[in-house]
Amino acid sequence: MSQDLFQLTCSQCGGVTSLDPGESISECRYCGSKAFVLPTPPPSKESSEPLKPAWSKPRSISFSQQGGRITFGYRWFSPAIFFLVFFSFLWDGFLLFWYSQVFFNGAAISMGIFALGHVAVGIGITYYTMACFVNTSALSLDSSQFSVQHGPMPWFGNRVFPRSMLQQFFVQKHEGKKGSVSYTLSLVLSSGERVKILGNLASPEIGQYLEQQLEKWGKIQDRPVEGEIQA
Repeated sequence: MSQDLFQLTCSQCGGVTSLDPGESISECRYCGSKAFVLPTPPPSKESSEPLKPAWSKPRSISFSQQGGRITFGYRWFSPAIFFLVFFSFLWDGFLLFWYSQVFFNGAAISMGIFALGHVAVGIGITYYTMACFVNTSALSLDSSQFSVQHGPMPWFGNRVFPRSMLQQFFVQKHEGKKGSVSYTLSLVLSSGERVKILGNLASPEIGQYLEQQLEKWGKIQDRPVEGEIQA
């Protein structure tokens, strides 16, 4: 017997008639009445799926609204940055010692040339560490566009997208070779391109809150994206 059968109840005699989808009936098979009590349609598969939880605003997120423009601010700072401070001091201190041997103690110039790559790495680590103390990422949305701006220290990744191109926000998990875990908030464009919006998020809740709020304000229906973390 088909699992899609539904039932009509005669309002006159109480007789129940089972029908297959697409089958029609004009009168009761028991008393000939044409009055039926229509069944309540079953819930659709989409509506029966569990909804994502409503995420609370993390402490690192701020919200502001000015006219028709809303902005979520994500502060980069976290306690984990203090490890970078310690590491930067060690790295830069070693380089100072290394070059003091070159310039003041008569070491070969080739030693200084050899360490140039390490100097570049040290500058990058130190700059990033300083940025983590002061920078905020501003995600702004209005009727015409969505923008991402990082500052006050200059950083790559500033972008502006027409609102019509926004298709879906999603969060992904990334595991490092040494067991480190981080999360990214990304955007799917109407062209199918995936664009990273925020990276190195310390917890999934930060990205999931922003995803939920940006889709809410942007009137974007939430849909699954391949590779995203599950709520």
